[in-house]
Amino acid sequence: MEIVVDGSKLSQGELIFRETLRFSAQGFREVCSSSASSPEEFLGKFRSCLLERWDDYGAEAGGWTISLTLAEEGPSYTLQVLCDVRGSGVVLGIGPSPTVSLEWLLGPLGFDLYAFEAEGKEKLRWEGELQGVPMTIVLVFPWPLSHCHYHIWPR
Repeated sequence: MEIVVDGSKLSQGELIFRETLRFSAQGFREVCSSSASSPEEFLGKFRSCLLERWDDYGAEAGGWTISLTLAEEGPSYTLQVLCDVRGSGVVLGIGPSPTVSLEWLLGPLGFDLYAFEAEGKEKLRWEGELQGVPMTIVLVFPWPLSHCHYHIWPR
């Protein structure tokens, strides 16, 4: 699983969120059959789950693109969710020195930005496992950044 949060739309008060999940064909059938009667229902439930989790933190999402593709090798499925995240708990001021809160993303996962490693001046990365699932989270911003537990701002 990979999550990317991109700050390139901060001037509009939004972050770009992308989550990519990869499943074997058998794994996808198991996940779908245990939670939904069709791939469409599964995608709807996946989206609702994200929104419920974020709502507690003042985050909302729009501009959804959800795609499911089948790769010939394997075969395997790739589910990609792309949306714009905004709200009172996300971008705390725009302009030349915005502050971004990522508590909506990290709070439910149980860790903060100090678990991340810097990759250059504009990117943070975390790699690990959550509930036995390998996961990567990448945070990319258009300026050199500073941070505390849940907030990022220009250095």
